Amino acid sequence: MSEWVIRVEKELNGLREASRLSTMDPVELWQKRCIYKVPASVKDRNKKAYEPQLVSFGPYHHGKEHLMRMEEHKHRALLHFLERSNKPLTLYHQRLLEAVQDLKDSYDSLNPIWQLDNNNRFLRLMILDGCFMLEFLRCNPDGPPDDYFGNDPIFSNHGELHILNLVRRDMLLVENQLPIMVLHMLVTVEDREEPEEHVNWLVRRFWSMDHEAILKGLHMLDVVRNFQVGAEFPHFRTTRRERNCMNMIDRIGSAMDLYEAGIHFEKSRTSNMNDISFRDWVLSLPLMVVGNSTGSTLLNFIAFERLHIGAGTEMTNYVFFLGCILKSARDVSLLKSQGIVLNAIGSNQDIIEIFKSLSKEISNDHEDKLDQVYEQIITYRRKPFNRLRAHIVHAYHVSTQWSPLAYWSIIAAILLITLSILQTMYTIYPYYHLNK
Repeated sequence: MSEWVIRVEKELNGLREASRLSTMDPVELWQKRCIYKVPASVKDRNKKAYEPQLVSFGPYHHGKEHLMRMEEHKHRALLHFLERSNKPLTLYHQRLLEAVQDLKDSYDSLNPIWQLDNNNRFLRLMILDGCFMLEFLRCNPDGPPDDYFGNDPIFSNHGELHILNLVRRDMLLVENQLPIMVLHMLVTVEDREEPEEHVNWLVRRFWSMDHEAILKGLHMLDVVRNFQVGAEFPHFRTTRRERNCMNMIDRIGSAMDLYEAGIHFEKSRTSNMNDISFRDWVLSLPLMVVGNSTGSTLLNFIAFERLHIGAGTEMTNYVFFLGCILKSARDVSLLKSQGIVLNAIGSNQDIIEIFKSLSKEISNDHEDKLDQVYEQIITYRRKPFNRLRAHIVHAYHVSTQWSPLAYWSIIAAILLITLSILQTMYTIYPYYHLNK
């Protein structure tokens, strides 16, 4: 019998024995998993977008050479955390030990080194990284906690200027997460009343969220994503139907195409990504702030929706919709003029390049709430008057550029109007003549 057959038989017997002894339902075990590694087929297209630049949270990237510099800062943050809480480290260790298996089960691809140790190394990692994250969350608008020296390289005005945005970016990577229960348990040992509410308040303040409700989530990425898509907006499902996604993109048109057809743009009442609507010739879109980490963050939101069953597809749908209407720098300029896009990255073309890159990662071949918006816009654009208006306005825009094509565009628009009038008269005349 081959070595491979013997090994598989042994693994099968081990699986049966584990199933016999386990008190946990397999479905429950799968539900606990919420922190994933991005598949190589996805990651290879844009590896940097999924890898931390400055700090690791959790086991997946722990120990990488370019991240080791932050480990000494984690230890210093732990000392400040313990001194401020006035509680011994053993209490925190004991509390997390009670839930150590749940914490391990949160990771979908946990290395056997972490699974098989005596829990000390894994718990040390959870405590160090959890306290480090809490210390960042406690950096209020006026600066870090006042027990740090003014020249501290991380928790100081210097750190806020040069480090904080990189840490924010690394906090929102799908592979770089801590279970949110780690923060809840650490805060519980501190004797904070309503630990979940306290962590929620810290998160809202750190990310400047104008939201008073408790934000549920499995980890930081999930909490921030839930805020972005809007807790008050439920998951939408519409009747399943086949559709050609590329055809949908062509039919809806770019932002300038819609504007030329008579559609106006306005900023939505909220910043929730789900708050997109089309009513009375007005397309309402939420504010979008585009910065250096926007592309990376959106890719990680999309990756989480792809990997976690039940996460929904709201962020994927939002990015796909924007990819439909943002085709040129003129589209970005139009949305900027309406207060919908805030460019904090550079030129308008830079934003277009971001969404071109994002479009390669997603498709919108599933049902979602925005189906209704697509259909409303397409129906609007099909109406003859709106099509004529689009041709005329487009011809005018071309004519202002003094291009030789301008005159042909104007002539084409005039011909279209004339032909439409003649067609209408030809259709109505027989009916009018018969009833005369």
